[in-house]
Amino acid sequence: MVYGSGASLIHHGDILVYADLARWEIQQRFRSGELGNCGVNNQQEDILRRYKRAFFIEWRVFDRHKTPLLKRADFLLDTNQQASPALISGDALRDALRQTTRQPFRVVPFFDPGVWGANG
Repeated sequence: MVYGSGASLIHHGDILVYADLARWEIQQRFRSGELGNCGVNNQQEDILRRYKRAFFIEWRVFDRHKTPLLKRADFLLDTNQQASPALISGDALRDALRQTTRQPFRVVPFFDPGVWGANG
């Protein structure tokens, strides 16, 4: 078993499980002190420094790496609820994405005021 953020670069494997964690949930785990930046033990570092590192470096790099993986993932593991991960097949994920993009939908942006300089 090979796992981690670059596992698919090491070996394609027989089964690819794409584990997903939303950026909002990452921010919440930054705030609680249970998560640091990738490969760094910096959970006690200032939240804004961790967020900026994630926003301007980590998420840019990982987006380029992970987006092509969705096309060949055998499963998607949703890890947003720590005590209750959810698993669906890659085919079900891709079918849902196809269906979503073939009908009108609206995304509502959210900007965390504390991160962007407002008091909160």
